[in-house]
Amino acid sequence: MCGRMTLDPTTQFEARFDVSNRLENRTARYNIAPTQDVPVIIRNSPNRIMMMRWGLIPYWAHADKIPTKMFNARAETITEKVSFTRLLPSRRCIVPASGYYEWQKTEAKGKQPYYIHDEDDAYLPFAGLYDIWKNR
Repeated sequence: MCGRMTLDPTTQFEARFDVSNRLENRTARYNIAPTQDVPVIIRNSPNRIMMMRWGLIPYWAHADKIPTKMFNARAETITEKVSFTRLLPSRRCIVPASGYYEWQKTEAKGKQPYYIHDEDDAYLPFAGLYDIWKNR
């Protein structure tokens, strides 16, 4: 996944992800960054949508040392990292997005953002992992 994404929760949002509840304050967001709250779909018979912080905080993390770089699990290494492997069997979710940004280095401007999205404006569901963390 990327470092920035967008979400425009239209009226088809709940039907697309077959969720039983509804988001409050449905507003479009065009620059969602790690550490911000984002809606995620949890399969909990029935599917539910919940707001969660983008970025994994392992259950064992201390409040003064919360990791901020754990927001992008890579398929190539997900089974090798202890923080992710224990979550794979039961703590999976869907992170809905309308699109995301990828940056490409250019000589003239440094980095140029490119917006990646479905040409028909369909949602892009990203695979996600979550954990339950409590501030001690």
